[in-house]
Amino acid sequence: MKKGIPNLNTISTFVERMCIENVKLKQFKYRLETLELTEEQRKELEYKVEFQTVLVSDIKTRLLEALKDVFENKHYDYYKEKRSLV
Repeated sequence: MKKGIPNLNTISTFVERMCIENVKLKQFKYRLETLELTEEQRKELEYKVEFQTVLVSDIKTRLLEALKDVFENKHYDYYKEKRSLV
C-alpha cells in the first residue's frame, strides 16, 4: 500500500467513512420502511439506499485491503498530519 494520506486513504479515514456512510444508509432504509411516501419520494429513497449500499461495500473493501496489507507487511506508513497550535 502507498503511504497513507490523512483524510484521504488512511485506515482511520476508512473507518470514519464506514461509520458515517452506514448511518446514512440506515436512516434512508428507516425512512423507506416507516414514512408514507409519494411514488417519487420512494424511488428517490430507493436510489439512495442502492447508492449507499454500493458505497459502503466499496469502503469496506478498501479498508479490508489496507488492513490485510498491514498484517502481511507488518508495517503501516502514513503521513502524520501537522496541526497548528494557534
